[in-house]
Amino acid sequence: MSKYCIYSSISILSLLITLSSFASSCHNPSLTWLEQMNASRQSTVLLHNDSSLIPVIDLDNKRFASVNIGSVNATMFDSIANKYTAVDRFSAEAYKSDANLNGLSTDLKLYNSVIVQIGQEAIYKESTLRFLKDMERSKQLVVVLYGAANTLAHLDSLESPLIW
Repeated sequence: MSKYCIYSSISILSLLITLSSFASSCHNPSLTWLEQMNASRQSTVLLHNDSSLIPVIDLDNKRFASVNIGSVNATMFDSIANKYTAVDRFSAEAYKSDANLNGLSTDLKLYNSVIVQIGQEAIYKESTLRFLKDMERSKQLVVVLYGAANTLAHLDSLESPLIW
């Protein structure tokens, strides 16, 4: 693997995290664009990366899916991710009649890497936690959580990387 691929992977993930966080902070008109970007970069936290899944390397051997569970930033996040590698989008909203999200799990069978973006309200649903545990058992899972610090406690049972 070339040094370029490794550094590129690090840069891609840093950019995705920063821009996603930036999107959620854009509602403060008193900050300039650069101030908002810097604030987002400083407020983004990576937890549970014991497996060193992040930075993502070897992009050519991964098939990515991005799952939106109540995140308002998913469209921008997915758009940026697709500039670097193919990322297929899924929304839990399309599976709302399936209380356990089993249909979504089935549709993700062909993917080996799954990024799940979760909004603050969705983290309190038992079906969300069951889905995350199921994905963690069978995929390389990265969780992106948008919300207040007190929501982090709901994900203590996960071992996958968590970006907050």
